[in-house]
Amino acid sequence: MVVPLFLGTGGHVRKDLPLLLDQLTAQHPQVTWQLQPAIGEIDSVIGAMASATLDMLEPPAPSDPK
Repeated sequence: MVVPLFLGTGGHVRKDLPLLLDQLTAQHPQVTWQLQPAIGEIDSVIGAMASATLDMLEPPAPSDPK
């Protein structure tokens, strides 16, 4: 399994990675390579990024006046 650690499917995922996987297949024909979606397009990752963004928008807690 090859998991692209990119936020989206840009040029590297669409163009560069398939070429690299073709080279790997030629060098290692006994191995099956499977290209997975870019990590940033997986629902759980999108949800985590949205949650983190919302957390950043919350005002900071008042500091302790000691």
